[in-house]
Amino acid sequence: MEADYVFIEGKVIGTVIARKALEITGSATLIGDASYDELIDMHPRARVRGKIEYRGDGRHLPWRQAHGSPARSRPVAGRHHHQADCAFS
Repeated sequence: MEADYVFIEGKVIGTVIARKALEITGSATLIGDASYDELIDMHPRARVRGKIEYRGDGRHLPWRQAHGSPARSRPVAGRHHHQADCAFS
């Protein structure tokens, strides 16, 4: 499955590609690989069997330094709410 915004709630089996944001809720089970280009929000109780890969170039990151390179280590904080193109429950 591929969409700009992917919101997973429930069980999904297969590859997931989020061109913008990926959200995996606490009740979600993902069996397969996932990739995203901009943002990820994964609840601590989410269950994932597979790899999660960031595919973006980092240009959208809010903590980029003035000279254009990302800061060394900053956690992604907060929740990002988007209307989902695909939602599973």
